[in-house]
Amino acid sequence: MSTQIQVSPKSASGIFGISDTAGVYTYYSTLTLAMAAATSGQTIEMFADVVETGAVTVTLKNGVNINGNGHTYTLNVAGIPNAFIVANSTTYSSSILNINVVRTGSTSDLSEGCCMSIGTNVICNIDYQGSQFINLGSGVGIFVANNTTGNISNAIARSKSTLGAYFIGTSAEIFTLNRCIGYGYSGGTGIRLHNGGTANHCIGISDSGIGYFSIGNDNNCVGISSTGTGFNSTGGRSCNCTGRSISSIGYLANSAAKDNLNCVGISVSGTGIFAAFPITNCVGISSSSPGLTLSVNGQSIYNTYAKSSTSYAALGGGTSKLYGCTLISEWNNAAGYGIRGNGGAISDTIVNCTFNLSNASAPYLFNDGVAQAISMRGNTYKGGGAFNINLTQAIVTTEDAQGNIFL
Repeated sequence: MSTQIQVSPKSASGIFGISDTAGVYTYYSTLTLAMAAATSGQTIEMFADVVETGAVTVTLKNGVNINGNGHTYTLNVAGIPNAFIVANSTTYSSSILNINVVRTGSTSDLSEGCCMSIGTNVICNIDYQGSQFINLGSGVGIFVANNTTGNISNAIARSKSTLGAYFIGTSAEIFTLNRCIGYGYSGGTGIRLHNGGTANHCIGISDSGIGYFSIGNDNNCVGISSTGTGFNSTGGRSCNCTGRSISSIGYLANSAAKDNLNCVGISVSGTGIFAAFPITNCVGISSSSPGLTLSVNGQSIYNTYAKSSTSYAALGGGTSKLYGCTLISEWNNAAGYGIRGNGGAISDTIVNCTFNLSNASAPYLFNDGVAQAISMRGNTYKGGGAFNINLTQAIVTTEDAQGNIFL
C-alpha cells in the first residue's frame, strides 16, 4: 500500500487528527489508522488532500464522524475495492461532512468499486452535508444494499454508471434519501431507486442517460436529462415530481402499481408526459411533440393538462380514458389536433375535457382509419374545425344530451 499526501501549510502537524476534550490533537498518517483509534462521539478531521494508491478500503465505525474540511480523499487503484464501506448487519449513525471522496480506476458496476458502499441489514443514518462522492471509473457513487433501513441526507454523487450515481437497492419503504443530488455523465443515471425506498426533495441529472429512475416512492423530486428520459416513475408512488428532457420523454409514468400525482413532464422535442399507466393532476408540455402520450394499456387520466407548441396536444391510445383534462395545441396548423390516435386507435372515453386549438381547420380528434365507439360527455371545444377525421364514432357531435359545447 502506498499513500501520496499533498499537505497544505495549515496541516504541517499531521494529516488526520482527533481532538481530545482539551482541544489537543493526535495525528495519524492514514484514515485507516485514525478510524481504528477513534471512538464513538469523536470526529476525525482531515487537514490535507490524500491519494491512496493501494487497495485500501476504510470501514466506517458507528458514531465516528468525519470532517474533511474541504479536502479530497482519492482511492486511485484498479479493480473492485470500495473507498468507504459500512459493514453488513451493523448500526451506523454518523456525519461525513465537507469531504470529496473520489474513486478512480474502478471496474465494477454495483456494490464494489464504489465511493461508498453500505451493506445489507444495516441500520443507517448519515448526514453528508458539504460532501461529494465522485466515481471516475465504472462504479456507482453511493450504493445502498437490500434490507438496509434508515436514511442518508445532503450528499452529492457523480457517476457514469447506468446503475446510478446513487443506487438504492433496498426494497419497500424502509430507506429514505433526503435532499440529495445525483449527476450521471457519459450516459450514467443520476438517481436510481432500484428496488424501492423513498426519496424526498432529491434531484437526478444525466447528460444522455435517465435523470431519475424510481421503483420506490418519490416526493418533490426532479429528474433532468439532455437526451434521455428525465424522470422514469416505474413503481411505488410519485407526488409533486418533475421530469425534464431536451430530446426524449420528460416524465414517464411506467407502472400499474404506481400513483403519479401532481407531476410535471417537460420536453423540447420529446413528449412531455408518457402515460403508460394512470396519472392524476399532472402537466405535460412539449415544444415540438405531444404534451401527453397515452399507451394502449387502457389507463385512465384524470385532471391532466397537456400542451404542445408545434404538434397535437395528445397522442391517445386505444381504450385509454380521459376525465377532466385540458388539451391545448398552440400550433396554427391543420395538424394541430386535440388528440391523435396511437397505433390506429384513439381514447374511447373523453369526459368533461376542454379542447383549445389554434387552427380553425384542425380537427379535435384525428385517427388513422380504425372504426371504434367513443363515449364523450360534457366536453368543451374551442378554436378547431372539423370534429374528427378518419374516425367512426358512436356519438352525436353537436350540442346535445351528451352535454358537449362548441365555442
